Amino acid sequence: MAALEKYYPGDKAWNNFAKLYSEHTDSQTYRKLYMKLKQDEELTNVIYGKIGAENCVSWVDVKIPAIGYQSVLDLIELGNILGVRTLLMRM
Repeated sequence: MAALEKYYPGDKAWNNFAKLYSEHTDSQTYRKLYMKLKQDEELTNVIYGKIGAENCVSWVDVKIPAIGYQSVLDLIELGNILGVRTLLMRM
């Protein structure tokens, strides 16, 4: 498994990408995801927008083979936010 953070294109690219998903929603699903993601609003917006309301809360717990059978929450717990951002930008 390649360490995703090695491929992080930089904060400017992330900020431009995140702006595409800047709409905030006040749904129960959004609030649940927001709490799971340690109240990171920007990351919540991107995952909610990219994965969709129906699957976003459970998706962050899914073990992904391409990243060594880790989940997005695993990466966050390990402090690898750049890996999470890279994953989302490559999807």
